Amino acid sequence: MLVKAQVPLPQLQKSLPAPVERFGEQLAQKILAEVNARQLGYVPALDYFQQLIQQPQHSQQQTTIEPFMLAAAAQIAEITIAYTKREVLNVLAPVFSSVHIETIQVTAFTLPPVRPGSPAALTDLAKHLTPDTAKFELQLTVIQKQAGDDGVEQGVARIARRWLSDKFSDLELTAIRLIS
Repeated sequence: MLVKAQVPLPQLQKSLPAPVERFGEQLAQKILAEVNARQLGYVPALDYFQQLIQQPQHSQQQTTIEPFMLAAAAQIAEITIAYTKREVLNVLAPVFSSVHIETIQVTAFTLPPVRPGSPAALTDLAKHLTPDTAKFELQLTVIQKQAGDDGVEQGVARIARRWLSDKFSDLELTAIRLIS
C-alpha cells in the first residue's frame, strides 16, 4: 500500500534548534522569487536549486536561495524519515506478521504540483515544501485463518489506519493491493 503521512510539528520541533512552523512559507517565497527571476513556467524540485547553488558558474545568474535553507530542508527531511520509519515499525509490528517499508521519500523533494502564476501558488508551495510529510510504500504481511481473500485489503487498511492515526497529523492510505 502507498502511505502519505504527515509528522506532527511538535515531534519535529523536539529534534530541531529553530522553529519549523514557517519554514515552508519562507522557503516557498525564496523559490518563487527564483522561479520568477529565471522566468520558468513551472516550479522545479528542490534538487534543481541545490544544483544551482553547487555550480553557480553554469547558471546565467546567481541564485537568491541561501544554501542553509536547502540544508535545513534536508535536515528536517531526515528527521521526518526517521520518525516515520520508527513509528510505523514500532506501532504495526505487534499487529502484523511482518512490516516492511519498501521506499520512502519526503514529498518536499518531489516536483511540486504548483504553477508559478496561480493565485494560491505561495500557499500551495509552502505546504508542499514543508518537509514534514513522507510518502512510502508499505508492505504488510497478515496470516489469515479463514478461507478467501474477500475484503482483506480493506481490513488491513482499516487496522493500519487505526493504529497509525494518532502518530501522524495526516494519514492517507492508497493503492492497497493483495499480494499472494
